[in-house]
Amino acid sequence: MTIKAPPQDRNCPAEGRGLVNIMSQPAYDERPPATALRASAEEELASHPAAQTPAPPHALLLHELQVHQIELEMQNEELQRRQLQLEVANRRYFELYDLAPVGYCTLNQGGVILQTNLTASTMLGIERSALARQTFVRYVFSEDRDAYFLMCRALHKGESVLPVELRLMRQDGTLFWAQLLANVSQNGDDALVLRITITDISAHQKVEAALHKSEAELKSILESTSD
Repeated sequence: MTIKAPPQDRNCPAEGRGLVNIMSQPAYDERPPATALRASAEEELASHPAAQTPAPPHALLLHELQVHQIELEMQNEELQRRQLQLEVANRRYFELYDLAPVGYCTLNQGGVILQTNLTASTMLGIERSALARQTFVRYVFSEDRDAYFLMCRALHKGESVLPVELRLMRQDGTLFWAQLLANVSQNGDDALVLRITITDISAHQKVEAALHKSEAELKSILESTSD
């Protein structure tokens, strides 16, 4: 049995046909797609004539390595810039939140303290870490807790409330007058939280007490002279 080879075009030898097939295929571009970062790196490389690549065959590879190195340097500079911005933002947050002249407390719906600033922990005379997971009502003087509960109940009903003045108890058992201003909002998990601002009004209460005492003494004197 004789096996016949397929007919060939005499005008186009096998080697020629292979060359034609190769030449007809699109050329493969080894260069990565252009990006804004790469374009900047290309411009940076072009601005340094001494860094230009030699003649082929290694010109393209060396060029890509140089561009990649410049891209990495640019990325590193961008990371350093963003790190500096983050440090400035954190310092600003510390100044505005932790060093605020009033205390800040964030409570969950059960009245448990989730977060406080340094001012609040200083007012209550306890470390901030020790305040976490404690109930806020624990630091409200027992005789004033009704006012606190009424405020919380109204807020959870969606009602607006006026500032509440009550006595808070420090870790050592001493009391001080405070004004609480609270509102309900959502945290990052969409859970409702109670945000309380604490203002120490002890000095104001002392002034009012002294004023009431003076008024009472003056009234007593006037009544005695009228007799």
